[in-house]
Amino acid sequence: MTALMKLPRYVLRHDLAAIGPANQDPDNSQPACVIYGFSDKPDYDLFRSQDTRLLKPYPLVARFLIDELRNGSTAKQLIVLNASSPSQESVYAVGMKEVLDAFNDKLDHVEASHELKINQSNQMYQLKRIENNQPASALY
Repeated sequence: MTALMKLPRYVLRHDLAAIGPANQDPDNSQPACVIYGFSDKPDYDLFRSQDTRLLKPYPLVARFLIDELRNGSTAKQLIVLNASSPSQESVYAVGMKEVLDAFNDKLDHVEASHELKINQSNQMYQLKRIENNQPASALY
């Protein structure tokens, strides 16, 4: 399946850190570095209405992505795209490098590379790479 998503332009921060979902990466012993990204104000407003924390939107800028990519982590570095709530059952994500490349190439959309689904036993998201050879296509 190919999921073409609007390019994220904002992140939500709590205190000084960008927020993201707790997750498990079956390909790595450590969780992935995942943050929530949003294309526009209505997208992050919907998410904020479903979260009890005081969340503030900040522009997602190339410098932030460059710094994250240079942190030396071996974990996957992903951005969840336009989640409607912190407990949404399934969300799509794209690599931070792919978002940075899209910024540099002045693109409006990115192709999701991962799907995250909540594991009901521990309430953490389980990462799954999207196989791009499946025929379905969607624009979110």
